[in-house]
Amino acid sequence: MGSRLILSKQCGRRSCTLRLQPLIGRSMFFLINKWTLTQAMTKLIVSLLVVMLVISLSGCAGTSFVAPQPLMIRPSPIIVEMKPVYDEYISNTAAADAKYYGRRLQFTSLTVDKVLRTGGRAPSVNDNFMVGDFKFILRYPSDVEKMSEGTLVDVVGECRGMMFGYILIVDCWIKVIGGVVTPWMGY
Repeated sequence: MGSRLILSKQCGRRSCTLRLQPLIGRSMFFLINKWTLTQAMTKLIVSLLVVMLVISLSGCAGTSFVAPQPLMIRPSPIIVEMKPVYDEYISNTAAADAKYYGRRLQFTSLTVDKVLRTGGRAPSVNDNFMVGDFKFILRYPSDVEKMSEGTLVDVVGECRGMMFGYILIVDCWIKVIGGVVTPWMGY
């Protein structure tokens, strides 16, 4: 013997009443408020948005910001002439090293005597140039392509003392002032 259900609906201005009545037994009433259903959905959506916002913002809370390291600012280079520096190294190497070794020196208006290239097409760390008894090793080896014998340059570099009869200046930055300037490779 099957049971049958009768469903009846009565709606007013604010709510609907659903009546579920089996053939045998008591009937059940469900009161559904139209406004309550809309408010419940709105509350659910807002609650989900708040939870998602809290989760996304709390994801950054575990990371801590580390301040960047302060920049190391080098002191201004010492402006020197080539002849007095060379004479000091010849007369007393230890005293000249104490005065110049590891310091940044600036030489102005030097005329390049010799450009030393390795011979390859690409710049090499062995590319450098010489002025008198000073050997200048460039910070950027490609800078050697800008110059040839007779080029007038300003140089700032770090003194590494006397080696093999030359005063070695490394980590050099150059500024080509004039004279003979070779075009870049490939032109």
